[in-house]
Amino acid sequence: MNRKIALGAAVAAVALLTLSAWLVYAQFSSLQAQIADLQAQNIQLEGQLGEVQNQTGSLESQNSELVRQLGDLTKQLALERHLSVEIKSLWHRDYWSAFGGLLVDYPFNVTVRNNDVITLSGVTLTVKTYSGIQEIGWTHSSEIDLLLAGEERVVSGSAVVPITAPSNLTYVATLKAADVVLDEFTLP
Repeated sequence: MNRKIALGAAVAAVALLTLSAWLVYAQFSSLQAQIADLQAQNIQLEGQLGEVQNQTGSLESQNSELVRQLGDLTKQLALERHLSVEIKSLWHRDYWSAFGGLLVDYPFNVTVRNNDVITLSGVTLTVKTYSGIQEIGWTHSSEIDLLLAGEERVVSGSAVVPITAPSNLTYVATLKAADVVLDEFTLP
């Protein structure tokens, strides 16, 4: 009788193992099918991503061209009428940091505001440093693109001067469109 029980237990164990193996195989097959589906979706999404990246590149090129054209229009308009854009403030740090060799830089911020009714582009901000009436150091120049009507923007830069320059420098910030001076701000 013990043999019958042992044989029955062995048959049940084999059946249970067979059933378990079949269930694991079914799960594994299901997972492989899901992986294959996900890989196909991934390939499809990568193709869509490539298309979106191409469209984005095209739109960025178009945007750059429109900004350039707006800059040209801003320069033409500056020749025809006064553009209401101003330098609100000029701030600089009183301390310098080494720039390399015999040069130091004094960081500054210039606040520019577009009071006009149109968006401006291609406006150039230059900041020069003077000791008395003598210009010293490098001229900082920044092009301001897409300054919306009513927008105020802070432009940061550094005045790079020789280490031997006096600490009581005069800063002159100038806004231009083409060769037309829009505003000028002097900070003694």
